[in-house]
Amino acid sequence: MYTKMALLLLKDNHQKKIITRNGGCFMSESATERMSIKLCGNWSITGVTDQLKFLKIQLQSLSFSNAADTRASSCPMENDPEIDMKDVDQIDLSGCQLLAIWLRHVKLLGLSPVLINVPEEFRQNIHFLGFGSEYDCILDDAKVHS
Repeated sequence: MYTKMALLLLKDNHQKKIITRNGGCFMSESATERMSIKLCGNWSITGVTDQLKFLKIQLQSLSFSNAADTRASSCPMENDPEIDMKDVDQIDLSGCQLLAIWLRHVKLLGLSPVLINVPEEFRQNIHFLGFGSEYDCILDDAKVHS
């Protein structure tokens, strides 16, 4: 099944947003907050292929944004993306593999991605499937809310 996606780029002097329509997935960045990429939908064997185009677009955007921000920013932490998993419906071995490969590519860009809002069930699956070391960037939600 092929899912159409539309890419919308909005720019002004203070804020840049990239919105990708695929069940509500998007990436946004503003001058005052860290870049955020919102993952959503089905990350199991039956839906993971629908995520490929979205991840490719996000990787290209991160690459372009990182190149520009590296020249402009003295604080690399501001450029590191937050990957929000709040709206991911399900994830299995296929989804863990795809996300792990994508996170490796993000790290190759010199960025330090942080996974946020990872449901406890997904954390358990990630560790059960042997991806614990690949997902060392999961942020402890308890620290975020304190």
